[in-house]
Amino acid sequence: MSHHPVVGGLSALVVASLSLSFGSAAQAGLILDLDFSRGDTLATLGSQGLSFVASSNVQESDFAQVADGKLILNSMGFSSDIYAGYQLAPGYAADRDTTLEVVTRVTNSTSAFGLYLGFGGEEEYAVLFANPNSWHMYQIATGSVSGEVKYTLSTSANSNGYVLKVNDVVVHTGTLPGGSSSSAGLYFGDGTPTGGNMRAEITSIRYSSSLPGGDPVAVPEPSTLVMALTGSLCILGGSWHRVRRRRRALRMAAA
Repeated sequence: MSHHPVVGGLSALVVASLSLSFGSAAQAGLILDLDFSRGDTLATLGSQGLSFVASSNVQESDFAQVADGKLILNSMGFSSDIYAGYQLAPGYAADRDTTLEVVTRVTNSTSAFGLYLGFGGEEEYAVLFANPNSWHMYQIATGSVSGEVKYTLSTSANSNGYVLKVNDVVVHTGTLPGGSSSSAGLYFGDGTPTGGNMRAEITSIRYSSSLPGGDPVAVPEPSTLVMALTGSLCILGGSWHRVRRRRRALRMAAA
């Protein structure tokens, strides 16, 4: 009787066990991955590390809701100018390539400070304001848009240069102003209590940060390898004993 099926099963088990350890490496660098069209909710924001921050008189339920596959952020109903949004802090490192991708439609804004999309730290801070018919990099550049827009804002490690894409087309590159250590991280929402209010519908948000050239592949810890090998050897031993018992039974029947 050939033992190849047993050895083959052992190899497959070891490969499967190791794949569990290496599987997370494919998402290395991806910090946020939110898509409200696929069923993400307000609870999903919290589960991915985001915190709701706002003026003292603002409750999350009065500002944000998920409906029809969109995260709706709306400060238009407040009688006074407020700020409210979501923050990830810490969530930025200057020695990493960083990208924020947001698919959104801003339906209303009472000033040029519409939907605030920003990230950075002490070295630099990237701030994009999205409005119903325009975008502008704060104090840098402006452009026109309409309808739902995909904004992709990227910065390079150890550099204050940035690239802005609108619907996957590069529309501007430039140099960012200095930032503030007190604001290191990511923020999106109504960003200023003195710049008017706004309403935006967000379909998806992706935020990533990785070392130049990509984060190193995760290597399984020795304990993981030992457990995988131990479990595999136990299965191999059990299979070998079953083979011996089957042989013995066949010899006895033949006698």
